[in-house]
Amino acid sequence: MSAQFWEVVGGGGKGGIVVRLGEDTASPEADTRLSTGAHVKEVELVGERLHYHRLTGSGPEEGWVSVTLKNGNELVSKSATIWEVIGGASKGGIVVRTGEDVVSPEADSRLSTGALVKELELLRGERLHYKRLTGTGPDGGWVSLKLKGGTELLVEAASNGAMPAVREGLKSGGVSDVVKADPLDAEAEAELNVSLETFLADYMQRLQSGAIVGPVETYAERLGKGEVKIAPGPVGTSPENEDPDFERLRLAVTHNREAFANSKVPEMKPFVRLNKKELLEKATQNMSGSTYGVTIPANHDELIKLGEKWLTEALHAAGSMPSENNVARIVSYKKLPTTTVDAAGGAGPKMIISVEYTKPDPNLHTELFVKMPWFADGGSKADGVDITQKGGDAFPEIAFYRYMAPLCPFRVPKYYFGDVCRENTNFILIIEKINFGKRDQEVYQPHEVLPLAEKYFDFKLQPQQRCSMYYAIMKAQARMAAWYQLGSFAAVPKESMGGFFSGMQPVGSFPWPPALSEKQRAQARKGGDTIWGFWDEFLTRAKRCYPPELTEPKFRAALENCIKDAVTYQKDVTGYFMLFPEYISLQHPNLNADNAFFWKNEEGNLDCGIFDWDGAGPQNVVQVMTGSLTGAEAAEQDEHDVQWLRCFRDEYYRECGIRLDLGEMRRQWHLTYGIYLVFLGMNINSAVFPQTPKAEWDTITSLWDERAVGKWNVRCYTFMISIALKYFHIRWVKGGKQRLHIHDTLLEWRDYW
Repeated sequence: MSAQFWEVVGGGGKGGIVVRLGEDTASPEADTRLSTGAHVKEVELVGERLHYHRLTGSGPEEGWVSVTLKNGNELVSKSATIWEVIGGASKGGIVVRTGEDVVSPEADSRLSTGALVKELELLRGERLHYKRLTGTGPDGGWVSLKLKGGTELLVEAASNGAMPAVREGLKSGGVSDVVKADPLDAEAEAELNVSLETFLADYMQRLQSGAIVGPVETYAERLGKGEVKIAPGPVGTSPENEDPDFERLRLAVTHNREAFANSKVPEMKPFVRLNKKELLEKATQNMSGSTYGVTIPANHDELIKLGEKWLTEALHAAGSMPSENNVARIVSYKKLPTTTVDAAGGAGPKMIISVEYTKPDPNLHTELFVKMPWFADGGSKADGVDITQKGGDAFPEIAFYRYMAPLCPFRVPKYYFGDVCRENTNFILIIEKINFGKRDQEVYQPHEVLPLAEKYFDFKLQPQQRCSMYYAIMKAQARMAAWYQLGSFAAVPKESMGGFFSGMQPVGSFPWPPALSEKQRAQARKGGDTIWGFWDEFLTRAKRCYPPELTEPKFRAALENCIKDAVTYQKDVTGYFMLFPEYISLQHPNLNADNAFFWKNEEGNLDCGIFDWDGAGPQNVVQVMTGSLTGAEAAEQDEHDVQWLRCFRDEYYRECGIRLDLGEMRRQWHLTYGIYLVFLGMNINSAVFPQTPKAEWDTITSLWDERAVGKWNVRCYTFMISIALKYFHIRWVKGGKQRLHIHDTLLEWRDYW
């Protein structure tokens, strides 16, 4: 069935019509209006509310608008079909004729590839009379939809900025918002169908032949005997698939690594855990940093008071600004919001500083990003104290930017200054500000950064970026993991490499499989009842915030059974993740799309840089994907999950020569998704209910209610729940509405052991 298109006819005197982020008319307004005359594609029509994708005009790429005003005046009106030109790329566009007949005279110019046109008349499903909306070429005329051989010249429009991969995913007679994944080859399909028993038998054979690094239970012994093989080395890629940008970066990193090897990393004072009283007394004081000796301001206001002189001293101490230069003037300080839907993350208060230098220097950024701890800024002091008492300070993240960033196989924002005061745990981190693109910008030049991917709000992005940015993330994580296996970061002290082995048992230190007594297993099952209790109460109270199919009894029962078993075997599963050392490598643990920035290269391929390095360290490369892939929209996960895994697997192999098994990666992905559900249940109890009390959920009808979306942790966990439930529901329906697909994997795995 063809899609429905609409044209904005209202808002002429106001620059367009109001767009809201949700279906509810009380949901937050978008930053800009949808311009009068814009053409949009219908995603969903609920009564008088239209969920759209913008095709032409300006304003938000996606959102909800009202079809009419209360007085009945139209705001949007149904439009004829909008078509996109996809043919003629090598010829500057497609032929336009002045009449419907294919032998009528040609127009003076071609209709450009990528142009959007409005259908005026369609004859025999072959010849289109159009009015041009975007692109170049004749304003009107006649074109053919296909060549004689069947090659499409035009397709129904997908969304603004749709790239070739979007068009390739279109099906005849309709439009898909989800970019189709490339089909798996026969070898990959075969890997996915290998049983756990067969995989482990093959694994042991390869282990005995010395082809791979083997299981953890014999790792220490074999390491001592010299039987453990390191990564074979880069396999490389074919010339036609070579990434010139990455190769240039590789050369730069080689130079940086040589320079680092000849430098000396200063010793850091050990972390001392302060009690709550000590923290509350000392956190408000400006005290000297433990690395550079420069004063660490206690909060944003203290930083502003210290001004240009302090910033000059800090940048000189860090060596990020030449000694003959100075900060002449701080032009502005902009505190970023910490609450509401616009909150800039949950890791602490942030600020943008705009500066002028005595000597302008193209190597010095004039806009700097500043990160400080929650409790140093007031208002969230108790939360910050609790976090610090439990987890330490920010030194690992600062050390990563200072030492690791120049050695990474991708862009990391430039480090300007960072230090921790070990006497009061205050810290400050200053890096370059990433200049994200505007949402209403239609054209981006190569290497120009695209709009920020807000955490769990992928639906605001155009379809191509929604899926392709996760391929970019998988490549980046795989390259870092591979370089770690090759020893590329060996010169960096482990304590300067981020959160080193946080929570991981050292290889060779535990038996497998774990032998739990009946009493211990019963206790684990009891824990499953507790975690499901958190889920059950939340889904009961907040059921109006989610589509009814996500809380209906049969699906809920499948979810309950999965969660209870996931808790029961959680310890076993997390131990299993540590069995295979070649699956353990340096990773970013929280690589949601909002902790990356994206751009297209000259060939139009998406690439990314990465920031927010708290907690980075060696971890299971599949388990850590719950910090990134689970943020993708449910439909994208359903379509691309295995291909994302394969993307990681292939890039990892190219860079270090270790070939992971795709079937085992999918198995571990399903197992770790079960643990993710346990994690969500725990945070319903520890984060959602404490910040938005249980009784309030009885009156909340939308996740766009300020009591939900306006509190960072509540927003994150409730949208994480929404995405996870939608993904599982898609697979549950496809699987015949029995068990969740990840539950099937867990039970197969449990029965084997």
